[in-house]
Amino acid sequence: MRSSPPKAGVQGDATAAPYGAPGPRPSPGNKVLRFAGYGAVFDRPDRPLGEGRFRLARLLRGRGGTEWAIELHSAGELFCRIDSSSLQTMALPIWMRGTALTVADREGANSSTTFTAQSITPLQPDNLAAAWVGGGDLNLSWMRRSIAGCAWLDEVDAPLGESREQYRVKISGTDAVLELVSDATTLSVPAADLMRLGGSIASVEVRQVGDWAMSRPAQLSIDLPQE
Repeated sequence: MRSSPPKAGVQGDATAAPYGAPGPRPSPGNKVLRFAGYGAVFDRPDRPLGEGRFRLARLLRGRGGTEWAIELHSAGELFCRIDSSSLQTMALPIWMRGTALTVADREGANSSTTFTAQSITPLQPDNLAAAWVGGGDLNLSWMRRSIAGCAWLDEVDAPLGESREQYRVKISGTDAVLELVSDATTLSVPAADLMRLGGSIASVEVRQVGDWAMSRPAQLSIDLPQE
């Protein structure tokens, strides 16, 4: 892994954000890297490897609900160290979601990205599971995650982070698609409804409905009972 060459005047110890501390939520292709520990990001900050290269320790990927972005990156990619004091907040209206944004510096260098409103989009549900019960009904369950609770400070439950709790469940078969709504992290689907799906395999998607957007889907394939 290579870093961009360090800027002049950047000296001293290179410290990591505390394990579990909240941080910026990246957009696709711009994943923020986090390292565990306190003050142990670089092997020896006073003895760099040269040419803008440093040895890094305990890389944590997929932090803050960004596990979906892991496969968008490859070994040997360039990355840059972000100084949080140099970041500037830009307030954008929610209706701009999906539009292209271009930012340029004083030297004329520019970069474009699509505004996806990641900071207000619910996290993808986790631990999606399916179980068949008596009579051929299907019980689905999953775990809620929260944009307001990535640090899990109380070690009890993630805060909702939305004005209400609701999920959209989509079950797709060969012949039909079931679209359901649940106000809890469980859902029972009657056997009579499942019979309309057709085929031997169905796909299940669960999205959390937020105040401004829906999460990425948790996905699962299930084998349908055959007569």
